[in-house]
Amino acid sequence: MTSFQKKLLSVLLIFPILLIAVKTFAPSSSEVKVGDINLQVNYHEDTDDLIKKIDPESCLIEIRNELLNATSVDDVKNKLKRIWISNKSTIDIESLPSCSDEDVASGILLPEEYPKAGQLEILAQNNKNVMLMLNAALIASHTCPELIYELALDRSNTLPPNSIDIIIFLVLDAAVGEWSPSKTYVEFDKWESLSAAKNPFYRVLALRASSGSTSRSAKDVNSESITFNKVDGQYKLKFYLDFLEEDDEVILFEVIRRIALVPTEEARLALLKFAGQRAVSDNARLLPLVKDAIVMQSRIRD
Repeated sequence: MTSFQKKLLSVLLIFPILLIAVKTFAPSSSEVKVGDINLQVNYHEDTDDLIKKIDPESCLIEIRNELLNATSVDDVKNKLKRIWISNKSTIDIESLPSCSDEDVASGILLPEEYPKAGQLEILAQNNKNVMLMLNAALIASHTCPELIYELALDRSNTLPPNSIDIIIFLVLDAAVGEWSPSKTYVEFDKWESLSAAKNPFYRVLALRASSGSTSRSAKDVNSESITFNKVDGQYKLKFYLDFLEEDDEVILFEVIRRIALVPTEEARLALLKFAGQRAVSDNARLLPLVKDAIVMQSRIRD
């Protein structure tokens, strides 16, 4: 067994533990607190329903057997991609009822099915295929993270959104949730293009990916330092500001929480300007979040 294969085996061996520990596609929430201000980043609820219905170990063994003879990272990437494509292609695609709304069908708004995506019947109907896709994505997130972007890019401009986009989103959301700048370098820059994705699922996914990835400008900066947050955050701010033009409140919630974590004057001014817009100042759900974000951002900056 080559040294590369030994390394790959060590990655494969941790996944039964990982799936048991995580239990869901992604945490139900991630709470960021500064002083008495809390900004909660909400992930999908009830996505553990799928995992409860499947035997993840049998799926993992299938993938492990496929990968054990891999000889390089490119070989692993190609094998994982084949597993992904073969399982995705067997899933029957269903239209989403909320796409009868023109704003949803055209990608302006997220489908109404989004908040309870993990409970959709199509997940239970295709549980083994989805679990194989999930395992492939989780392994890719640790061994060849660029594959996650490629898988997201595939349907990023396809409209109207349908059931396969929900499956892809849930699975890839779990994969990008594995990333952390303190653990490994995953390049953020390529995700910038997805801020203009026509399909809103992939715009949200790009925001999620930004949290655990690192911009090129901050690649050589200690990820535990204050300097890292300033350098990395300032670069990503340009990306975040594009999302303030969104009409979908869920996407706006996602980006406001992230701008609040950028410790620069430009980020503060962007939040103040956004709060002053009439569409925001008259919005009883959005305005309190923006106000909390401004307070939190000022504390981080100080």
